[in-house]
Amino acid sequence: MRPENRDRYGLCVVEIADGEVNEEVVRNEARFVFGIGPLVETKVTDAKSLKDLEQELRPGGGGDVEIDIVESSVKLRIGAQVWLEKGLPLQQFVEKVKHGA
Repeated sequence: MRPENRDRYGLCVVEIADGEVNEEVVRNEARFVFGIGPLVETKVTDAKSLKDLEQELRPGGGGDVEIDIVESSVKLRIGAQVWLEKGLPLQQFVEKVKHGA
């Protein structure tokens, strides 16, 4: 995430109950969170540092001892409290966007 774009991200979560997805479920259950960028920025930066370190430690340096890190998986997880506390329903989201969120 580039620092100049940190305020250009939003989050939309649709909690799907009973595995059924249709327009009504999306309209009723969708929650939109503005300003998610600053909330995840530190974690994204840490993950980038981890990937850079992984690249730096790659085997093949010719030393007596090497570290082999094989494709570490990095996934971002957003806790439910984020969208439960800060999430807006669809209609409120639309109104906020209309008025220049």
